[in-house]
Amino acid sequence: MVDKHVVRRSYDDIAAAYAAERAMGERGAERAALATVLESLPAGGRVLDVGCGQGTPVLSAVVDEVVDEDRTERVCDAIGVDISRTLLEFATDTVPTASLAQGDMTRLPIRADCVDAGIVLHSIVHLPLAEHQTCLDELARVLRPDGRVLVSEGISEWQGSNPDWLDSGSEMQWHMAGADATREQLRDAGFTIVDEWGATERFADQDERWQYLVAELDT
Repeated sequence: MVDKHVVRRSYDDIAAAYAAERAMGERGAERAALATVLESLPAGGRVLDVGCGQGTPVLSAVVDEVVDEDRTERVCDAIGVDISRTLLEFATDTVPTASLAQGDMTRLPIRADCVDAGIVLHSIVHLPLAEHQTCLDELARVLRPDGRVLVSEGISEWQGSNPDWLDSGSEMQWHMAGADATREQLRDAGFTIVDEWGATERFADQDERWQYLVAELDT
């Protein structure tokens, strides 16, 4: 069972180590998935990164200029929400132009119908399984009509913890719903899945198997 208070304290404690590990670990599938969503945004679109951490790669990519096929440039507004205040301090330095807020993924401090895309990369897995649906329902609430979400999930259901994650002495906890359950949760939240693919990524000297799902809010 995931305890969100443990997750928050752990990320506060290991923020520097986590930020350094993320900076070293290039996740090609993650960046490709993000590019797919950004390319579909309207000019001046607004992107919400749920569980933004230290601000890379999502917030950094969002505030950069996105170039379409006609080579016209557009800039996206970026909003980041994270449960860890310490990671948000890193994000402030990494992406100073982003709007940042501390908050819970199941109670987003964002008004309804105000963002064009929601990005949930490697963060929903830190919620108790019973709250995964609530998180996706919250994303549906804050998205504009035809808005899109990008969610990464474990391939299959798994829960566990590591008492010394990243050799930090701090415990981290996860509960992955699995791809099948996440597809169903997205549909229950009012989304239609428009694309998905699996990938194996390397992080902290371990292979991780993820399913990336892109879904559009039904109107």
